[in-house]
Amino acid sequence: MASVFYNNYHEELGKGSIDYTSDTFYLMLMTEAYTPDIDTEAFRSDLSNESSGTNYTAGGQEVASVTWTQNNTDNRAVLDFADEVFVNVTLASAAGAVLYKRTGADTTDILICFIEFTEGDRSVVANDFTVTPATAGVLTNG
Repeated sequence: MASVFYNNYHEELGKGSIDYTSDTFYLMLMTEAYTPDIDTEAFRSDLSNESSGTNYTAGGQEVASVTWTQNNTDNRAVLDFADEVFVNVTLASAAGAVLYKRTGADTTDILICFIEFTEGDRSVVANDFTVTPATAGVLTNG
């Protein structure tokens, strides 16, 4: 499974429910048992198989900088964020991450995309775990 946008994200973006300049975004880690269903998963409450472990908070953590930019060279829009570091965590499994707009309730937190780690399933013991987006951005619409 490659990295993908959730289908509901497109509708929410079109309705103006997502503002990259003022909304709060979170990144949550998912185990290798998670397979995204982009047709039926729309809100954080729809998800299962989130990673868990020491110093990892359910629901993930806030992402400092999420951007949606125009790339005229390649004629596409690019979603990106700065490296996200989960500090001093112990995780048995993290194979990908879900980026979502946080509203404060898992039933209304809007799923944006699933990012599959190119390294596959990763684990860490009492160390920092860094999610680094691809150089060209997390995902593009072109």
